[in-house]
Amino acid sequence: MKIHVLGTDTVNQIAAGEVIERPSSIVKELVENAIDAHASQVTVEIRGGGIEYLRVSDNGDGIAEDDLKNAFLPHATSKIRSLSDLESIMSFGFRGEALSSIAAVSDVELITKTKEDFFSHRILVKGGEIGKVEEVAGVDGSTFIIRNLFYNVPARKKFLYSESTESNRVEDIVEKLALANHQVSFHFIRDGKTRFQSLGSSRIQDIVYSIYGKEQSKESLPLEGAYYPSSITGMPTVHIRGLLGRPNVTRANRQFELFFVNGRYVHDALLSRALEDAYKPFLMQHKFPFAILFLDITPSLMDVNVHPQKLEVRFQNREQIYQAVFNAVNVALSHANLIDQNPLSPFLQEEKAEKKIGIPKREGNKEEESVVPLTEPSLRKLSEERRTVYSEFDLTKSLEKHSLSEEQQSLAEPGVPFDAPKTEKQTEWNSISETGIDGERTEEKTIQREAEREKISGKAEALFQSEPEQESLFSAPFLSEEARKSHRIIGEIFRTYWLIEYEESLYIMDQHAAHEKVNFERMMKRKREKKQMSQNILPLSIHLQNKEKEILFTYSRTFQEMGYQWDEEAGGVRLTAIPVDFPSVDKEEVFLEILDGLSEDSEQLSGESLYNKIASMSCKAAIKGNQQISFQECDALLDELLQLENPFACPHGRPTIIAFRKQDLEKMFKRIV
Repeated sequence: MKIHVLGTDTVNQIAAGEVIERPSSIVKELVENAIDAHASQVTVEIRGGGIEYLRVSDNGDGIAEDDLKNAFLPHATSKIRSLSDLESIMSFGFRGEALSSIAAVSDVELITKTKEDFFSHRILVKGGEIGKVEEVAGVDGSTFIIRNLFYNVPARKKFLYSESTESNRVEDIVEKLALANHQVSFHFIRDGKTRFQSLGSSRIQDIVYSIYGKEQSKESLPLEGAYYPSSITGMPTVHIRGLLGRPNVTRANRQFELFFVNGRYVHDALLSRALEDAYKPFLMQHKFPFAILFLDITPSLMDVNVHPQKLEVRFQNREQIYQAVFNAVNVALSHANLIDQNPLSPFLQEEKAEKKIGIPKREGNKEEESVVPLTEPSLRKLSEERRTVYSEFDLTKSLEKHSLSEEQQSLAEPGVPFDAPKTEKQTEWNSISETGIDGERTEEKTIQREAEREKISGKAEALFQSEPEQESLFSAPFLSEEARKSHRIIGEIFRTYWLIEYEESLYIMDQHAAHEKVNFERMMKRKREKKQMSQNILPLSIHLQNKEKEILFTYSRTFQEMGYQWDEEAGGVRLTAIPVDFPSVDKEEVFLEILDGLSEDSEQLSGESLYNKIASMSCKAAIKGNQQISFQECDALLDELLQLENPFACPHGRPTIIAFRKQDLEKMFKRIV
């Protein structure tokens, strides 16, 4: 078969397919070019899904007349001169592919002006054919107008989705670009109507307010941390900042886990794993957090040239990145007050939303029948490291999954969180949020987007202050030794929930969830410290199948560390000791349940598997709902709970305590309006 040399037009169209997949790809490339050109204002306008008409205007540096034709040539760029420049590149673009690729598959009109030029300059490029440059009136910056996308590549055009879907994709990428560059003012126009507008602010909370609404902005916790000082400069090589949704604001998928590395929006499984591992003790199963994380990493420590659209990056030290993200999120969540304030109203709103769009309701775990008495109050002190008991085990799993080394480098001290959002907005911000953005979104956004905004509404305001502390609603943390002196236990309802009065709030404690969490952390602490966890029992014979015997042999060390001891006998084993905290559980049932749960695990018990097994044992050993306990036992349970680092949720993510403010109750009784 004869080898043919492809023509220039064919080469350009093939190359364009790598970079330009759809209108949203063009918007991404042109907006990033605008940011690289120091623009402070960017306008994106589309018609017909961006296929018929697409415009990106900015007030950036513009392009000089002498460079206009070169700008549309393949691999022509002002960002780098050699491959070594990639090690320090901080701009979004560097390949010189975007403009030539766009021009190869569409009609492009560019009007641009630098500050030094008296006139603007206009150039037309059709299907890669560069026209002449002419002078026109205009302002500083650049305006790109793209028409008839893929007119000369029908095979590519037929794979585009409907105009509505393509428009939604453009809107989504504009929102992500606005988040990544929240200091820049964005204006998005769709089919003649303004869909999104931001003022440009250094505060990430303001752009979250603009995109996701007031309630999501209020229900977010700031985080900031700096890690791994450079051996040369002493400056941190990894800096993390962003916003975390409170655990009571969850999602059904990872759609709202947003990561930006050196300003670029990226998809990365390692970052998602680190985030979810840090959140896991706080969330229900199969729920995902809302999070916007910005990672600023020394460019030489990663490779950004691994994906045509730069949506992926390759980290030089994945272990360090994992630990930095995990630690930053863990510290932010651990220092926040996560007791849900006035939870009744948002639950009713959520139920209303679920009825409208068919979102399945969350269900708690089934209660078990086994009973174990409460232990005496513990006087254990918290460790100075502020590590959650979960982190050791799921961290192990994640590091193994991503082929990370066992040697862990110590993390630098996390930075001080940035200031919480101000309660008063600027005059123009109020006018936009009250009459412009919110009003338009209510009228124009899709049903799914409206449902999301309704689902996150009605939560409490509780944002990080300059020092880690409890929400300012309280003069002292509810779960502190000082506050315990003022607790007034009122009584129990439904033989499950205990009412406690403290200051201006009514707290409701779930006795099962609270005791389950106490049991869980006690077991994890003893395992971590390798303390004796066994108590002798009368010998109990348990019949085992051959497969169960094999599993027990494989994981014998793990079972012994949990507190089990046994002797082999014909047909099975004879248990002689069980975990010390579980004297009244169904010993055979729990033992067999753990064996069954391990039947499909790998050769080594993973951190998540161990976590789940201990959580299951803690649940079975805890006092149950509908089981009456005394005031003294409730008081002892509160003492145990206040010793924990994360007392707000059981191992399965259900809350242990919720709260109603006096003010909220008075509103319900119409005492105040």
